[in-house]
Order: sequence, then C-alpha cells, then structure tokens
Amino acid sequence: MGKNFTVDFVGVGTSRSGTTWIAKCLQEHPEICTPTWKEVHFFDHDHNYKRGLGFYKTFFKNYEDKITGEFCPEYIFEEKALKRIKEDYPDTKILISLRNPIERAFSHFLYVKRKNVGIKDFGELFTEDRRHIIEQSAYYKYLQNIYKYFDKEKVLIVIHDDHKKDAEAFIQNIYSFLGVNNTFVPGSLLREINKSKNLNFKFNWFEKLFSGRLRKKKYFFWRVLIKLLKFFKIADLLNYLRNANSAGDTKEEKEVLLESYKKKLWELYKCDIEKLEILLGRSLNDWKYE
Repeated sequence: MGKNFTVDFVGVGTSRSGTTWIAKCLQEHPEICTPTWKEVHFFDHDHNYKRGLGFYKTFFKNYEDKITGEFCPEYIFEEKALKRIKEDYPDTKILISLRNPIERAFSHFLYVKRKNVGIKDFGELFTEDRRHIIEQSAYYKYLQNIYKYFDKEKVLIVIHDDHKKDAEAFIQNIYSFLGVNNTFVPGSLLREINKSKNLNFKFNWFEKLFSGRLRKKKYFFWRVLIKLLKFFKIADLLNYLRNANSAGDTKEEKEVLLESYKKKLWELYKCDIEKLEILLGRSLNDWKYE
C-alpha cells in the first residue's frame, strides 16, 4: 500500500548556490519524488497557496513508496513560506545550500542583467531598490528564521565550495540526510547545470508563465494552456524549455567583479560570516577577502 501524501523535505535556499544541480540529483534518485520542474513557488506565492494542498499535490507524480520533496531557493527569504511549511508539514526536513556571499551576489547580478531588467552595472545593486540582491547574501538573519521554525536536527546546511571539491561526497551527504541510498550515483554528478550557453533565443514569457506572474494576473489563456500541456504529458518538454530560458550568455560569464566592489561587499559581509562560523561550527576562510 502506498503512503499518504506528505512532504519529507524542502530545499529552501539559497539562489545562485548550486541549487539547480542539487535539485536535479534529487530528481534522478529512484527513491525520491520531486516535481518535474524546480521552483513551484507554492509556499511563497499567495495566489498558489490559496489554491490549497490538493493543488500542491498535483505537482508530485508517482510518489507512492518514495520520499517526497521540492526545491525553491526563494523560500528562505520569505518567513511566511517557512511558517506555512512548518504548519502544513511539521516533520519535513530542510535543505539549504550556501555560497561564498560575494560570489553569490555577483552571480545574481549576472542573472538579472541577462534578464534585461535594466541593470547594467554592479554598482546599481547598492541603491535602495536593488539592494535586496546584496542582502540575500547576508545569510545569518535568514538562518535565524529557519531555526525559529525548525529543529537543528531537521536542517542540513551544505556549502557550495564543498561541491566543487568533491561532488560525490557532497551529494552523498544530502542523500544520507534524507534517508535514501547514498551510494546511488546520479547522472548529473559531474555535469554542470545552469552553466552559461550561447543561446539564440530567450523565453522571457515562459519564465513569467511559470514564475506565476502571468497566472497571478489571471490570464485565462495561459492557465488553460498549462492544463492542456499537463494533460498531454509533455512536462519534460516544458522543463527543457524552462531550463533553456535560464541559461546565460558566454560573454557575461567572463565578466569579473571589480576589486573595489569586492572590498565594499566584504565590509558588508564580514560580521555576518563571523557569526555564521560560530553557528555552523566550521571555518569559512575561503569566503574571506583580506
């Protein structure tokens, strides 16, 4: 007899920290059921959450006899999302990936820049309306919210640097935390996900479609289209297009962050990193800019 639906784990952060690769490795494990695409934005988007847990369940197919979970790196920045996860699935485990804060902020900048949202220079991130991108690398306050709702034994925090040093040991640690066979080797183990490619097309409308921006505005046509596509079971094609849309430009990948900006960010993150070292009980010397 299959199990009743529940959510055994949720990856909540952080963006631009290797979470797409982790989500892919989780999706490939035969004992794990995840949505076809990453970032369903159920717990942080009110218009999705109001549709209820029955709607959320539709993202998970063939979950019987498997552990179930999802990855949305924006959840960590929304306390209401953490609160909802705890209330709806109190026994769920929480997975978090952290990256060198300076590198993460710069990667986030490149990401939004290629989305053509009007940002051209990294210095613009220090303005009030763009500062949230920089603040998302100040992890300590977000982890405090995590521990406000979840016990420490239910939370696994991994460091992106460890993935670069030993990808197999990195994913084995995550598999062990989730209680599945940690000797399984995913096909994506040595594959770089979301590595910039030179694409001649961008589906900006597609990103909006699945981020919920169009659905939030109740575009009836798109809502019907999504249902039809799901009915005809071509979710793999949808996932491919969505991942293609997230790919960048090789020129942007070669950009280098100015030393003056690195120093400015280090002054912002220095105290935060020191508190993180105490909280995590490990050295983060690789993150320090001195």
